[in-house]
Amino acid sequence: MEILDDVYTQSDFGEQKNLPADMLQHWKVAGQWNLFNAIVGFLVVGFCGLFILSFGTLMGFAGMMTDSGSPIMSFITRILGFGLFSAVLFVATGGLMFFFLIQFAIYIQRGIKNQDQALIELAWKSMLHFIRLLALVLGISLFAFLSFTGIFFALNF
Repeated sequence: MEILDDVYTQSDFGEQKNLPADMLQHWKVAGQWNLFNAIVGFLVVGFCGLFILSFGTLMGFAGMMTDSGSPIMSFITRILGFGLFSAVLFVATGGLMFFFLIQFAIYIQRGIKNQDQALIELAWKSMLHFIRLLALVLGISLFAFLSFTGIFFALNF
């Protein structure tokens, strides 16, 4: 790690080209793959959002058939509550994560092409935001999974 720190503090990116060519090539390839993954990820998030919305709608209609309460309240709480909220939350979170990946890919490729260290630093900041958001989503998902699993097992015993 000290070697990389020394490389960045000795000179700017364009003058002495202290960054190894292999490292720049690996970053360029990583940027290309991240761009591909982000585009595919946006498509998957969109289709999954539609699936969640339709699944929530079906669950809402099934809930309306069994509820003894007001059909209007069942419609609002079940369809809009579960399906729409879940779909919007999933699409917003997934979209933001893949936005950070696209930012990384674009900045790293432009930074290497133009030999601009500021763009490379922006790329790594975008990657840092992506990793932080991923950790947050995984933590919340793990908490929700363990909570629902615990509730499920508690109700069955």
